[in-house]
Amino acid sequence: MQQKGRCRMIRLRIQIEQNKSVLEGATPFFPDGVTLLAR
Repeated sequence: MQQKGRCRMIRLRIQIEQNKSVLEGATPFFPDGVTLLAR
């Protein structure tokens, strides 16, 4: 049971990291205020 939970956490972390990279790549298109809030 715990191993499955760990796999889920790892998958969630990977998805979060991917989303962060996408958001960071898209930040130049937004105003400075939005980039500050995003970070």
